[in-house]
Amino acid sequence: MAGTKEGVTIEDISKSKSRAEVIYKDDVEIVDTKRDENGNVLHEDYFLLKPQGSFARAALHGLFDVMTIGLWEIIGTPVEQHMGEKVYVPVRIYYGENSEINKVEYLKYD
Repeated sequence: MAGTKEGVTIEDISKSKSRAEVIYKDDVEIVDTKRDENGNVLHEDYFLLKPQGSFARAALHGLFDVMTIGLWEIIGTPVEQHMGEKVYVPVRIYYGENSEINKVEYLKYD
């Protein structure tokens, strides 16, 4: 579990050039879309799955398994299940002509 890599960062999204690239990513969910009078997308709100998983943590779990002859799994598995809860980060992406990304920002929900 510790080695499972999933999620996307705002930096990953900022490297995208267009709306299509953002929507194509697996760990992105559209929440709201605002369009102008011509139907062009002005901005969209998304939930990004916060990245989780770590090679270093997975290696450490493997080392503990070897050192404890597998007994570490009794503690390590419930800890990883709790740490594996998905956390989503709200962002807003502003688009220009041809659905090109102009700006990406974090949203704050109260």
